[in-house]
Amino acid sequence: MILTREQKEETQELLNKLVVKSWEDNTFKSQLISNPKETIEEFAQTKFDEKVNLVVEDQTDSSKIYINIPRNINNEDMELSDEQLETVSGGDVGTVLAVIAVASLIYSGGKAIYDGISDGIELANQE
Repeated sequence: MILTREQKEETQELLNKLVVKSWEDNTFKSQLISNPKETIEEFAQTKFDEKVNLVVEDQTDSSKIYINIPRNINNEDMELSDEQLETVSGGDVGTVLAVIAVASLIYSGGKAIYDGISDGIELANQE
């Protein structure tokens, strides 16, 4: 799944708000850890697909190092949006390089942070 720039920004904004609220409100933080799906649904006024499972881990202990192992992405399934295909076919080398760079970032480990929330919201909105 390729996220639009707007979807990425909205997801990052939501994640930022969740983190800040967790820092400010220990009750919210506890709820987010123990019941992440329902807590985020209530906080964001959205609904996740039933198949979505969210895991929230408190990583504030500086004596621990956490490693997130993202899902293994099959690059053969990588698709460009119509807008990206149109841009690439235009022949602008700078734009082509930018699209390639964005596609690489999307499928890097950094994409994993968006998967659970974005996929869940998208699946729920499709129903």
